[in-house]
Amino acid sequence: MAIQVKIPTMLLKYTGQKSLISVRAKTVSEMIDRLDEKCPGTKDLILSTDGTINHHFLICINEEDVRYLDGLGSALSPNDHVEIVASIAGGAFSTPKTLSGEKLFGRRPTLAFLFLADYT
Repeated sequence: MAIQVKIPTMLLKYTGQKSLISVRAKTVSEMIDRLDEKCPGTKDLILSTDGTINHHFLICINEEDVRYLDGLGSALSPNDHVEIVASIAGGAFSTPKTLSGEKLFGRRPTLAFLFLADYT
């Protein structure tokens, strides 16, 4: 099945400036492999040397960070919205580190909440 993957700006030089890449994959791990076949060099940036997702990136399926799902083994479906998000840096942290989506809302934090908590 083909999955559309939204690519962050910092990886566009590897994709020929394409912000959406279509790959056939059943899991996030397979998606990264197929993306690297189409766009060489992307896997080395997205994954750390130990094979985990680099801390500079989030991979989200339907706005859920795969770290809160099954990680690289997270299953993909044809209608999923998949996005690779590059972290941003700078600014000052003013929200206590103990603040989390689980404590506030009783559920996993969404992509939007993770960015608000980390970068506000």
